Amino acid sequence: SNSCSLLLISRDGVFHSLPYLSLQSIHFIQGTRSDVAIRCTEAGTFSVSSSSTVGLQVSTANGHDQTNMFEIEVLPSDGTVREMPTSEAPMPDHLASLLDADDVVVGGRTGVQTVAFNGGANLGVNGVPFPGFGPGVYVERFCLDTKYEIQLGNPANININGPGLSRATPHPYHQHINHFQVVDGRDPSGHVIRDGEWRDVAPAWGVVMRFHPVRYQGEVVLHCHLLQHEDQGMMGLYLIEQCSTPVPPTEAPIPETEAPIPETQEPIPETNVPVPETGVPVPETNTPSDSCEAAASRDVCTSTRCLVTGRRCRWSRRQERCGC
Repeated sequence: SNSCSLLLISRDGVFHSLPYLSLQSIHFIQGTRSDVAIRCTEAGTFSVSSSSTVGLQVSTANGHDQTNMFEIEVLPSDGTVREMPTSEAPMPDHLASLLDADDVVVGGRTGVQTVAFNGGANLGVNGVPFPGFGPGVYVERFCLDTKYEIQLGNPANININGPGLSRATPHPYHQHINHFQVVDGRDPSGHVIRDGEWRDVAPAWGVVMRFHPVRYQGEVVLHCHLLQHEDQGMMGLYLIEQCSTPVPPTEAPIPETEAPIPETQEPIPETNVPVPETGVPVPETNTPSDSCEAAASRDVCTSTRCLVTGRRCRWSRRQERCGC
């Protein structure tokens, strides 16, 4: 109804910065959420409907059409004028703006700068269907307490202000744990995605985003938010890890050693520097800083203990290398 107006104040659970966006309708992609303030100029009962074909036709996949989802009952005014919100919510430290940050790394630890979903018969992430859970099976790796910039999907000619989009339906990208800030949403209207806002779901049509992993270490799930696509393999894992040195744009090559460990499944003979079974630091010696890096095969890797942690090394099938 023209008697009521909407003010978009947050998406995906994070408040927007001022000024808030005034709307007549709310546009969703699959899996996203919006919080709005509603103000009506007359009393009455107003119906809220859903349509996958009216307005900005961002995506028709899994569309939901319902004439009357719920109703809002507006009571007569008691004479008190209530204005729309004009104050800005304070943000926690882990959601401090990254738009003007000058210490952002473009791409992750292995150099991945774009995360794209594949369509057709090969549903996957960057050409690889979900391989399952296991060590080393990651779309990309990121260091804790480092700011990153990633592009979601490939840019296309988007007619965002028209009756629909002049391209195929975009896949809705969703990542767990960490929200990301939109640097360039490729939507001048802001109706679908707004520059500067924090999201955990976004259309993978070339959106440029930044995120800052803090506190949590471990695996992070990313997937298409169309359930049938996720079930068919359009899903992957990131790894958030503690890094002791600055993150290079790509992984450094595995160094050659003068005396490679022979290929055998037998335990590695004891050296002059015993491997501790606890977190006690290994004393400085002239031996390689990481015994895992010297392992040239999977068998040798899995029978080797890391000099840093004392734990067994792990073989990465994706990178064909051994590490702690």
